[in-house]
Amino acid sequence: MVETTGFAILGTLFLIYMVWQDHKNNMWVDDRKNAFMMGAAISLAWITNNSLLWALANIIISIFLALYLKRFNVFGEADINALRWSFIGFGILGFNILVWYLGLFLAFTLIYMVVKKVMRIKTPTPFMIVIFFAFVCNSILFGLY
Repeated sequence: MVETTGFAILGTLFLIYMVWQDHKNNMWVDDRKNAFMMGAAISLAWITNNSLLWALANIIISIFLALYLKRFNVFGEADINALRWSFIGFGILGFNILVWYLGLFLAFTLIYMVVKKVMRIKTPTPFMIVIFFAFVCNSILFGLY
């Protein structure tokens, strides 16, 4: 359980930093934090009871998810990479945790889009906060802190 707590705390800290950068630097985020968290997420495969095949499947699915999201030009590169490592991390921890994370992410994304539409915002806006809220809510929901 210590490993999952470390993943949740590190992920939260790095997402807070990236949300701050997203707002401060006009949607430009230092992607090196995402690379570090990708390594932390993949390392969960060696300390959990799930099979390495399941971890490999999560990694492959996350690669295809990233390629799919890049086609739409809606998400930034840092947003896609943050989604990738959180997808891999929660997927390796368990299928139910991953499903809840995706559900929370989709719900927060829908709220984000509705608020943008209601407020008639046409310009691009920072999106990392949506990933942060989904990550934190899912970590709290499954007691990862």
